[in-house]
Amino acid sequence: MNIEIGAEKENKFLGRRTIEFVVNFERKETVKLLDVRKELLSRYPSGFLVVYTLRNTFGLRRMKGVAHIYSDEATARAVLPDYILKKNGLMEDAKEKEKK
Repeated sequence: MNIEIGAEKENKFLGRRTIEFVVNFERKETVKLLDVRKELLSRYPSGFLVVYTLRNTFGLRRMKGVAHIYSDEATARAVLPDYILKKNGLMEDAKEKEKK
């Protein structure tokens, strides 16, 4: 998996940086969101990173995505909808809590 950073934008109003990236992969199956998040965390260790979108390009072994890096976790939880936090593994579903 190879991640190429396309653009970085600063949004001071929401206290975040927006990163646009492209993921090139060699395997037959698509790359998982949590694997991309882990790789981006190694590149951007400061802040609270959330992968917002990750879309596959039809016919190519390439995915395009957008990630947000917030200054702190409280800001991210106030701004982002719950489903984004769930798919990034940062929040548990009520049904998952009952199973445990």
